Amino acid sequence: MKDKTDMNDRESMGGVIRRLRMEREWTQEELGELVGVSAQAVSKWETEQSLPDISQVPMLARTFGVTTDALFGLEEEPAPEFPEADALCTDPEEAWQRWRKMGRKLEEGPVNDACVSRWLFQGYLLCYPDSPVYHPERAKEARDELLSFAEKKYGKKGTPKEHISDFSLKSLLTNLHALAGGEEKALALIKGAPELPQELSWSRRAEVFRLLGKRKEEREQLSSLFALLPSFLLSALFRRAENALALGRKDEALYCVSFGRSFARLLFGAEKVDPLYWQDGKSFLQMGARVLLAQGKREEALAWLKQMVDEKLESLLPGYSMSVNTPLLRAVQLAPGSGNEKAFRYHRAMLLRALDHPDLAPLREEPDFRQLYARAEALGEDKQAAT
Repeated sequence: MKDKTDMNDRESMGGVIRRLRMEREWTQEELGELVGVSAQAVSKWETEQSLPDISQVPMLARTFGVTTDALFGLEEEPAPEFPEADALCTDPEEAWQRWRKMGRKLEEGPVNDACVSRWLFQGYLLCYPDSPVYHPERAKEARDELLSFAEKKYGKKGTPKEHISDFSLKSLLTNLHALAGGEEKALALIKGAPELPQELSWSRRAEVFRLLGKRKEEREQLSSLFALLPSFLLSALFRRAENALALGRKDEALYCVSFGRSFARLLFGAEKVDPLYWQDGKSFLQMGARVLLAQGKREEALAWLKQMVDEKLESLLPGYSMSVNTPLLRAVQLAPGSGNEKAFRYHRAMLLRALDHPDLAPLREEPDFRQLYARAEALGEDKQAAT
């Protein structure tokens, strides 16, 4: 009876093939190319309309890096014994010998994609100039062997799709092509991953150009990346400060505000810039004033509000310029001296909205606050008043 239960619970060959294929993120067409059959044949195997020919079973097992018993569902997929790399190794020759040992085990099999990835990564470290085990005498040999292996194992369509991290299979192959001077192949690997997020593709392209020694192109890619990512970080810092203030954690809120301001100045290279002011009136200076006021520091809160108004009015003056002109800065700062009436009205509305925040109500009767509010109201009605 026990044997019958085991037989009923055993995974079918079609189920095993589908599971192993999905784990490796291969399409049916890609698996078919690897074992020399059509995608329709793979589909029939997985839906159990037919079974692989007995001569195809060893090829399938080698392709998946499992035993034939595992393919028939007679045993679980084994975790192959594979030489471990020494993460603390700094001797290039020792790393080379260890990598060669991993390669010999790879040829013997069975191995899985995790073993392949480990071998590729260790080989890449031998080729990568910034690696502690970079081996200049062996770099080209290792690189050529890695690329040859990848072409045989994955082919063009079977290459892993995702740049999950800097150490994913596709990322390693991209960098190897770049180190070999294959700019077109390296960029094609990035372009061929439609699910790759835009900011990650910019980062991967920048790395390719760095390895190719094309610093100008690398800078252009990084500029595109910086134009996108900092705004997310600054928004997150602002939201965290706002949440901390709502929870009564004033010191944490003020820390987030100060960090956001410092990060913005470091990023833009400017002494005076409050970049989130353009997002619905959200200003680190306004948030800082709210926190300081909650701490009972009225004079300091007013000083932060004055700085906020001064910076915004100053940024609208003709001829005003920041010390560094970046894509993000152009996105958040009104073009100097544009004199656009609609833009002036918009910035006045944002200033007034920031000053009208309920948390700032205790300051409304202060003469200095009323003066600041009057200056904000005058924005756009008389451009000379901005001076």
